[in-house]
Amino acid sequence: MRLTQLYLYTSKRHIFIKNTTFKICKKCIHFIEDKSNDPDDTLFGKCKMFGEQNIITGEVENDNASMCRYDNTKCGIDGKYFNTIIINQKINTIYNDNNKK
Repeated sequence: MRLTQLYLYTSKRHIFIKNTTFKICKKCIHFIEDKSNDPDDTLFGKCKMFGEQNIITGEVENDNASMCRYDNTKCGIDGKYFNTIIINQKINTIYNDNNKK
């Protein structure tokens, strides 16, 4: 009996995934994917909200998205400036559904 209880307890696996309640940069309208690397690799993605403009050329160098999330003066771990893409997709779906009638 005791061996059976031990087996049942150890056969159950618990999975603990961290950060499941945080907003995902890749789902934000301000996220810029890094085109030079693998499209599934978002490590080097940029954020449109933060960066610096070159005063000579006018080109904007956006900050790395992961650095913006670690900096509480920018987006921070809570994603202060997060704006989801899904809202825009829902609006397009509603608009398209209304125009079909």
